[in-house]
Amino acid sequence: MTHTILKIEPKEVWHIVLVLIGTLFTDTIAYAQAMPLEAMLERINSPYDEQNLLVSPDGNTLYFTRSNHPENMGGSKDMGDVWYAQLDDSGRWSEPSILKGEINDQRWNGIIGFASDGNTMYLHQQYPNRGGNKGISVSRKTNGGWSKPKNLDIPYFSNKSKLQSANMSKDRTRIVFSLESFGSHGGEDLYMSELKSNGKWSEPRNLGSSINTPYQELTPFLGDDDRTLYFSTNGRGGFGSYDVFVTHRLDDTWRNWSKPENLGASINSQGRELYFRLDDDLQVATYATTQNSDGYGDFKLINYKAPEVDELPTVSEPQIEDVTEAPVLEEEHGPVERVAEEKEEKVSYLIQGIVKNAGTKNNLAAIVKVSDHQGRDWEIETNNGHYSIKMPQDGHYTLKVLAPGYVSLMEKVELSPVAGTLTKDFELHLIDIGKSINLNHVRFAQGTVDILADSYPQLDGFIRTMSDNPSLEVELGGHTDNRGSSKLNFELSRKRADKIKEYLVEKGINGKRISTKGYGGSKPIANNNNPETRKLNRRVEFTVTKK
Repeated sequence: MTHTILKIEPKEVWHIVLVLIGTLFTDTIAYAQAMPLEAMLERINSPYDEQNLLVSPDGNTLYFTRSNHPENMGGSKDMGDVWYAQLDDSGRWSEPSILKGEINDQRWNGIIGFASDGNTMYLHQQYPNRGGNKGISVSRKTNGGWSKPKNLDIPYFSNKSKLQSANMSKDRTRIVFSLESFGSHGGEDLYMSELKSNGKWSEPRNLGSSINTPYQELTPFLGDDDRTLYFSTNGRGGFGSYDVFVTHRLDDTWRNWSKPENLGASINSQGRELYFRLDDDLQVATYATTQNSDGYGDFKLINYKAPEVDELPTVSEPQIEDVTEAPVLEEEHGPVERVAEEKEEKVSYLIQGIVKNAGTKNNLAAIVKVSDHQGRDWEIETNNGHYSIKMPQDGHYTLKVLAPGYVSLMEKVELSPVAGTLTKDFELHLIDIGKSINLNHVRFAQGTVDILADSYPQLDGFIRTMSDNPSLEVELGGHTDNRGSSKLNFELSRKRADKIKEYLVEKGINGKRISTKGYGGSKPIANNNNPETRKLNRRVEFTVTKK
């Protein structure tokens, strides 16, 4: 693969007027034909941290995120608010101003894209009552400015990291994320969600180990061809802390990519390079760097021509009929799976493990069901607690573990195209009167009753338990740590239990079978003096009251 990077020296004249990643404006040519390149950004860069630059579709407004500025909503401690600048008659950007209205709050705020008419803005974060969880929101342009953002529903969206970055494809049908989520290989990985024909977004799909490393992959940018992907990482070596790399999608699975290539010393430095953005038509890129910056991070401009890529091959759907039945036989060293004959060129992936009784630790007879995002299912019974299921391809799956008289489990997993095998053991809790079971994967946005997206697989497993045991009745108990007002903690813990009951009832469980109670910080299960153990006290448990 070859590509061309042309470095523009500070005093070199730029003879074609362009507006970063924007549009060519003929009415400004007379003013800007002799403008030095750095003059375009002279009013944008500051002693503060500039990040995440985008230009409106009409090319007239530049938006970016500025961190730790005293005018931010959270003052100098604010991690980032959206600022903007207008194009003036000289072809320069005006002095930036903070974006007023509903867009900014005290968290990190940033824009990931616009609708083609510029009247719809897609934003990082969710905004329920000014304190939601990570995600994506949408704001509309009105006569009074931008409307209050509304959450974009992306199933099973989850981010365990404090960092989040994303980019929307040119046709607005895909979003590429940097998240620490289901199946992450280490720190933040790159994921993709796409807009389906029914108007709904798919759950995020990990882009695989061809791209993702045990370290951090950040600030993705998907080229106009929908195949060329730029991103920054500290997991592949290079010139500094974070370098920009480029890779190309090899097929329609979004899991197979060319080996990422470093963009080289014309862009990457001993500093930190993030937020690479490219206008393919104008062959100009922008990025944020800490090398020779006014402060922590500045924007740079560079001429850049995207590499040419071969035509994308067509990938047919895998044939799976011959692997749906996978009997497991016990042999001297454990279970051995026997499957129907397969073609030699066919690649298969394995999910295996042991199911145990959580109390006795004895192996348990159970049913293991596996489902993919296309609605296909595989099912097998354990043999002396062991299970092994061969899958037709790598990717995201949902595992359900069921046993009569036990609490069902449901978990999202990912099969890596490199390892080919995932070992996953489970422990099931026996349903017994007075038994309390911690819903340890059910989490809330801090200080709110908003359920985080990664909670739903466990909640859906609990729903299965309630459905399979129609006489079962439970108490949902909410718990907090002991910090803050005792009265407020009791109230918050009760409201969280009520919120989970509300979700269960929405899914068809009779509300008469569920009582709720808030315990505040009165029943700790870990040391409240240690920040790491204190978070274990913030939990929801269910206690069996009738079976």
